[in-house]
Amino acid sequence: MLGDIRIFLFLALLGAGVIFSIFQAPPLTSRETGATALVDQSSFEAVFDDELDHCEAQPNSYDCQCYARISGVVQSGEGFNVAGVQRIDRKQLARMQASGSC
Repeated sequence: MLGDIRIFLFLALLGAGVIFSIFQAPPLTSRETGATALVDQSSFEAVFDDELDHCEAQPNSYDCQCYARISGVVQSGEGFNVAGVQRIDRKQLARMQASGSC
């Protein structure tokens, strides 16, 4: 009986720890571009200009303002690093998300 209670308490604490960890981690992707996105404004403006030029030079049907805005937010935002995990290039990720959204 005492062993069953200990197992139950251990599993309950483990589950609570997992749930707490999930809610503490920032989202990996977000549609928000406001104050909660943690974007460096000067970095965003530089990336926005570069991505706007890149979009306009390509033969595509994207809304280049939208493309540059999304790409700028992704590239200049704070990243979420996970130890031991290989990450995709930030510029490539930004351009994939922008092309899919605009």
